[in-house]
Amino acid sequence: MRYSPGSLFGRLAQWLAVIVVVAACGGGGANVGLVGNDSDAGSGQGSSGSDGSTTDPGRDGGAGADACKPIECKSAGANCGTIADGCGAAVHCGQCGSGESCGGSGAPNVCGPGTCVAKTCGALGKNCGQLSDGCSELLECGACTGGQVCGAGGPNVCGTGTCTPATCAGKKASCGTIADGCGGTVACGGCTAPELCGIDQPNVCSLPCPHGCPTGFVCQGGTCAGGSPSGIALNVPTLTAGGTVTLNGSAALSTASCGGNYYAGAVRLTETTAGYSFLTPIACNTNTWSIANVYPGTYKVEVSGQYYSGYSSGSNIPATAFIVNAALVLNASATNVALNVPTLTAGGTVTLNGSAALSTASCGGNYYAGAVRFTERTAGYSFLTPIACNTNTWSIANIYPGTYKVEVSGQYYSGYSSGSKIPATAFVAVDRIAIR
Repeated sequence: MRYSPGSLFGRLAQWLAVIVVVAACGGGGANVGLVGNDSDAGSGQGSSGSDGSTTDPGRDGGAGADACKPIECKSAGANCGTIADGCGAAVHCGQCGSGESCGGSGAPNVCGPGTCVAKTCGALGKNCGQLSDGCSELLECGACTGGQVCGAGGPNVCGTGTCTPATCAGKKASCGTIADGCGGTVACGGCTAPELCGIDQPNVCSLPCPHGCPTGFVCQGGTCAGGSPSGIALNVPTLTAGGTVTLNGSAALSTASCGGNYYAGAVRLTETTAGYSFLTPIACNTNTWSIANVYPGTYKVEVSGQYYSGYSSGSNIPATAFIVNAALVLNASATNVALNVPTLTAGGTVTLNGSAALSTASCGGNYYAGAVRFTERTAGYSFLTPIACNTNTWSIANIYPGTYKVEVSGQYYSGYSSGSKIPATAFVAVDRIAIR
């Protein structure tokens, strides 16, 4: 017998069918399909992603093949503000530096020099679910009432009927998170470096424009395009950088007179991507350095005991430049950057076939029994020192920590014969030695 769906018997039949289905799926008393039970409630604390991002509590932490894999800031191409992780929680991606705003690049949750105007649920015409404000934050647009369904009236709009959630493929999204139009979000994965998410189009991987684009232009595949060639406004941002230099923690860098043009050495900043280079002296006695106008960027910082090329300042710092910091980020003026140069003393003896009699020449004047050269395997630092005649000893008073190749030659002065029994061609005595 068939019953009308709206009749009492019809409703009883529907309830019985639901009970039978639940019983079939819940065999053994397990909480099949249930999340958030007391045994896996967790501590209620947010968790940290592998890229340093932080998430709000409340995400399903269940394991297994069906567990949701939350998206992180780095893979989503986000470096500021808050994004949805695709698993029901929010991820906080940090703040922008001075002169930048979140979304100022033209892409949500990406820092840039422009100004981003955040949208509201009302301005977007949405009244339910979660979606981005276009700049830095997630909008919570509420829930539907009166039996209405979020998304049934359009994406994130309440209406009657049903809602079919959007998919990454359907939205042609390859990264980040998207609103599914039914009140939730979907994680669409991340980009492969150097591409970033959302630079050209929302949720699409493409190459960035590292320095932003002039007004009227948009970044397309790493190139600023779409603007008028006339009236292009170009701005040059600069910062002030400075601080102090020490040698093994001591400020006594120079033994030379501090009058005239004497300096205690030099500091060089080289931008790791664009190659900008700034050189400034280390002031004698005060051991300070300063650059009034340096561009924002990430810099390799080197310290040397020599400011004028080929000129000895009498500094205790070796003339060979030492990399104090391989990646100093300058997004704002920094005038208290402390740079310390660590050095060690190395020395010993040299023998030829086990014998110390290396030189047949007179040991007076500038005669040496040869030379020892240390070359750092990674940074390329090079230190050359003579082998003392008669004693056959060598010493380097200030050598940087590192892993070195050590060579021995019978020639200290290029093109000059010392009378040493060691060949002038350098011999690799040690391929790799750690000096710490």
